[in-house]
Amino acid sequence: MPDAIESRADFVKLIDGYDGAILYWDHHFGQLLGTLDDLGILKETAIIVSADHGEFMGENGSYAEHQLANEPTHRVPLIVRWPGLTENLETHSRRSGTLLYNLDLGPTLCELLDVPVPEGWHGESFAAAVRVRPVQGCSHLILSHGAHSYQRAVRTRDHLYIRTLHPGCFRADWQQLFNATVDPYLTRNVLSESSGVADHAKALLSDWWYEHAGVPGAFPDPMQTTLDVGPTFQFEPARYIEHLRNTGRKDFALDLEERLRGS
Repeated sequence: MPDAIESRADFVKLIDGYDGAILYWDHHFGQLLGTLDDLGILKETAIIVSADHGEFMGENGSYAEHQLANEPTHRVPLIVRWPGLTENLETHSRRSGTLLYNLDLGPTLCELLDVPVPEGWHGESFAAAVRVRPVQGCSHLILSHGAHSYQRAVRTRDHLYIRTLHPGCFRADWQQLFNATVDPYLTRNVLSESSGVADHAKALLSDWWYEHAGVPGAFPDPMQTTLDVGPTFQFEPARYIEHLRNTGRKDFALDLEERLRGS
């Protein structure tokens, strides 16, 4: 991996490295499928592929990172192969554009296995999609990131609204709005020209917060209770600011200090 993206060659090296990692995984996954086939159990084995997060490839000015509550970080693969249901699907039935959470997978497995969903589980089953039946899915998703920065986002069918609570060590704008359908690489913030869309997203985010953290018996919102400290588990802003100054990037250090003051 390159230390910095300073040329097209650096970017090609990054992309090639990422593609190589996928090829490495694909090779060993193929070996696993081959072993299942050799054992004679491939056709009766359910296979699910997913991931914990994605990676930036230049979106929002970041590379090989996953520090924000946006599309590159939160759009993860979800592939389901289920015996007796998915073997002979037509091409048009092999994909679903429904908005889903990864935590919907738990209730889905329960339904497909005909076992009750444990009490207290969140998520909604999308087993209907595996059975090639209509599935409603979500009208919008609430995305959170609390490791490298504190951000929450609202993903609707077309738009992605991002709200920064604490920037961590990043040059994260306090609010952003992208039309992810026409601008999937998040190159143009349309917040100023789509205030109505942003206001609707803010209302959805507020309603979600009150539903989960603003009622009697709810657990405190960890992003709110540690807002004065911020996400310092992996990054310490004070040390990073010093590093910026020591490496000739005084303007970036001043910018981060202002962001940490909420200005």
